[in-house]
Order: sequence, then C-alpha cells, then structure tokens
Amino acid sequence: MITEQVAPRVVLGLLTAAILLVCVYWLAGSGQPPRLPSGQVARPAGQPRSPEVLASLEGPGVEKIYLAVDSSALPDGVAPVVELVSGGALRLRTAPPAPAAAAPGAPWMAAGVLLPRPQLARLSSIERVGLLDAWAALAAGRGLAVGQIEPLRPVVDPGEVPGLLRWLR
Repeated sequence: MITEQVAPRVVLGLLTAAILLVCVYWLAGSGQPPRLPSGQVARPAGQPRSPEVLASLEGPGVEKIYLAVDSSALPDGVAPVVELVSGGALRLRTAPPAPAAAAPGAPWMAAGVLLPRPQLARLSSIERVGLLDAWAALAAGRGLAVGQIEPLRPVVDPGEVPGLLRWLR
C-alpha cells in the first residue's frame, strides 16, 4: 500500500526534473554569448589571438567591411585587408592606409576580410572568434551595423551576418 503511493510520486518527481533540465538547457543555449568585463567576446581555450595583426588594425575604424574568399573579388583601393586563416589566426594582407592619407580621426573608407571558406556557417568556432576579433578591431570600439558589412556573393549569405554581429554587442 505504501509502495502504491510512493511510486507515482517518484515518477512525477523524475518527470518534473527532466522537464526542468530541458528548460534550463534551452534557456542557456538561447541567451546572449558569454562576455568578459571589458565587453570582448569570451574565446575558446587555445585561440590564436594574432595580437600583432589586431594592433596594426587599431585606428579610426572603417565605414564598410567587405567579406570575400579571394582578394581579387575585393574592390580596388580596399585597405586594410585581413585574411582569416584556418585555425582562427589572422594575417595582414594589405596594410592600413597611412594616417596622412585621410583627415585625422576620419574612418578608413573600406576594409576587406578574406575568409578560409565560402560560408560563415561553415566556419569553426575558433575561426568565428578570429573573425569577430577582426571586426571588433576594425570597428574601433564604435560598434558595427549590418549595413557596414558587405558580403560579396556567392561567398556569404547576407542573412548570416546579423547572427554573428549579435556576439559583438
């Protein structure tokens, strides 16, 4: 008789716990990405940072960032151009414009980011962090709008850009 009363309660308790675990898992996965106190995106362990490339990108920011797989797809005069290599490291392909080339504090006209493969969705998590590092450096702390990033088709689906930009906010 006691067993008949306890068994339904145990089953109900286990079912409730399972539902709560699913809800917590779902809520944790749909939230904002983890951020460090400085506002930078938390990076996976072992991420190559490419500090020398990021330091060379420090400047007044850019008005537009082109995404491409091949440098020949970029419009003429785009500088700086950064290559995201497999593994997430950054390589400077074209140096930023000289400070005297523009008015002091004026943003660079355009920059290019070369991707290791054609789709943002196919980038590994470490490569995405490298891409976000490049975008953040090129934005010079001013934030980026979706319209500032121009994917050159058929390389990148423009619908993929807003999802990645949410990680910078």
